[in-house]
Amino acid sequence: MKSVIAISFATFGCAWASPILARQSSSCTYISNTTALPYGATAYIDYTVKSGDTLTTIAANPDLKSGVCDIAKVNCISNINLVVPGDVLKIPSFCTQPDNTSCQQPVSASNNTCVKGVPARYTVRGGDYLSKIADDFEITLAALEQANSQISNPDLIYPGQVINIPVCEGSSCIVAPYQIKKGDLYYDLAQTYHTTVGQIEAYNPNVDPLNITIGITIQLPQNCN
Repeated sequence: MKSVIAISFATFGCAWASPILARQSSSCTYISNTTALPYGATAYIDYTVKSGDTLTTIAANPDLKSGVCDIAKVNCISNINLVVPGDVLKIPSFCTQPDNTSCQQPVSASNNTCVKGVPARYTVRGGDYLSKIADDFEITLAALEQANSQISNPDLIYPGQVINIPVCEGSSCIVAPYQIKKGDLYYDLAQTYHTTVGQIEAYNPNVDPLNITIGITIQLPQNCN
């Protein structure tokens, strides 16, 4: 990220630079707003992040109506998957051309048909659907459906239902306790410890991945191969 955020309005729907917060680039510099509101935005609104918030839910808030990437750029957020409860974000509101894509990392479709390591079971959470679960375990939807032939309607699963996860023969993981620190996300932990979000969720069915309490201890599968 550049040392000073100074992006022309033509680059994205709304522009601003904000105070440095814990998750921001340390070189992000606050610049006072002295320009006209860009692209139909009617106001900049200070929003205090609540537990369970994501940039997506904040941007979609009907009282804000912004873009994920607009909010990220305005607040110098380098990791769009991380917002911290209590942080105050500057929201460019009611943009007519919200930007929700330019800051997103491209998602590469996985061709894996099995998960390296463990576990072989997963308990469905509220909001889950099979394609999301497949993405979280980094396997194909077809492989997950094949492992769950007992499900008559793949479009209908319910919280608490236990489904099968295809595990690669001869593979394994180390599973060890891990204490959650401020800013931890399952996605980042999965990248660091060579596992998947789905495997972390499977080992911690009683932990809400969108509301992880700092200081709790989870079971973290690691070095799955």
